[in-house]
Amino acid sequence: MRYVLRTLLVLACLPMMSACALLTNILAPDYIPVHQANTVACKAFKPIAYDRLLDTLPTIAQVKQHNAAYDALCAPKVTQ
Repeated sequence: MRYVLRTLLVLACLPMMSACALLTNILAPDYIPVHQANTVACKAFKPIAYDRLLDTLPTIAQVKQHNAAYDALCAPKVTQ
């Protein structure tokens, strides 16, 4: 009897779980289109300034890398 009740409970929950998986895929897809990702990234971060006298060389290098990434993603595209 216990086994039958457990089995019925599991079978009753299956449709609800598949509905959750379906809605998750529809409402929250696993990907963000590239153009939308770039827009979000450009709003989230800005170029960083550094001080040649106060910052260390590794810090300056990291700031330059960050700013290069910002330029690559967020610089206005020149069309010819």
